[in-house]
Amino acid sequence: MRTLSIFGAVLLLSGCATPAPRDSLSIPSTREVAAEVSGRTVRLAKVGATFRVPASWVERSEIEKAMGEEYSPLWKRMYYSPAELKGVEHGSGEWDTEYAEVINAVVPFESCVIHAGDESWGRGACSFGDIQMRAYVGDWDQTVLRQFAEQKGVSAAKRFSEEVRVSASVKGVWNLASIHFRLSYGDYGGTTAVDIYSRHCSSSTVVLAFMHCSDLLHQKRIDEILESFDDPQESQPNQPPLPTPGKCPPSNHDQLPGAADL
Repeated sequence: MRTLSIFGAVLLLSGCATPAPRDSLSIPSTREVAAEVSGRTVRLAKVGATFRVPASWVERSEIEKAMGEEYSPLWKRMYYSPAELKGVEHGSGEWDTEYAEVINAVVPFESCVIHAGDESWGRGACSFGDIQMRAYVGDWDQTVLRQFAEQKGVSAAKRFSEEVRVSASVKGVWNLASIHFRLSYGDYGGTTAVDIYSRHCSSSTVVLAFMHCSDLLHQKRIDEILESFDDPQESQPNQPPLPTPGKCPPSNHDQLPGAADL
């Protein structure tokens, strides 16, 4: 009988006690256009940070160009307007259905500002070898995010698999919680990964979540996206010191009339 194995790692917070888990993370009251895309560069409007996605996510192949505009939904790989995001909250078919259920159990979709990947999401997908990504901006404690991955994320994954494991680690400035679970569709299958990277940015928390088959080699592209992340508050040059105040002009107190002169 296959068993469930869970591996946890504790994030060390200097001088801070681990907060008690909550039922859900805070969500915005309304969704606005919160991501801007220019070529390969994605800008998170709320915090001003940017990162770069692979060229294949924004450029059409020669085959796609030859297919004509009527097939445009099949090559759409970037979703960031409110209407587009509303259509990708849940997945359909194999793999994307499970990806969406797991990541939505951990991070509120209302805070997702962009969804992108190797190929279209849901019904437009044609391969299990792709990688999908979501970016979120919210006001969350990163320790609570890890706890949600270990609890809510694992619980969601167990609905699809008996082989589930979760791990937590730190990668540079990013905190990582990874949920791995085995999927089988009769004639094929594989081990999936939902990698949830989080970091502090401005006064918010940014989450980049990657969903992919962990049997394939996607880590290089994940690393490239993470390394391209630019927080403008971190990259600002040091401000020059304030100029030294000049010497005060001579006092004219001695020229003021004294009491005897009044």
